[in-house]
Amino acid sequence: EDAQDYRYFPDPNLLPLDTWIGLKSEVMTEADGRVRIRLFLDEDVHANLTHALSQRGFDTVHAQGLGRTGLADDEQLVYAVRHRRCLISFNIRDFVLLHNQYVEDNRNHYGIIVSKQLPLGATLNKLLRLLNQHSQDSVRNRIEFL
Repeated sequence: EDAQDYRYFPDPNLLPLDTWIGLKSEVMTEADGRVRIRLFLDEDVHANLTHALSQRGFDTVHAQGLGRTGLADDEQLVYAVRHRRCLISFNIRDFVLLHNQYVEDNRNHYGIIVSKQLPLGATLNKLLRLLNQHSQDSVRNRIEFL
């Protein structure tokens, strides 16, 4: 066997098996094996959207529910990245600028979805259409417009 094999490293930095299985079980997948997008809703997005999306099988959290209101947009995006979530906001201008900055700095994010302010029902319908066409990987480092 090859000496570069991770099993020969003094500390291969692998998760214990039970931790890995626990993490794997938290990932929701589609029937075709695509990983479903995990969502972080910015504070300007309808809080009720969290429940509506969760009821449809999406792992969704809202800034308000996490006590993350009043924070700068870049802090919200850093949180979304740290927790591997796609950020959704009605703040088009600022998040387009942040996305462009991430591209310029060669930094990664898990997707940004922006929209003009819409009623709850319209937001949900447009968002479901988009989410059902994409996976966690397909929105990574992209900005999408509803």
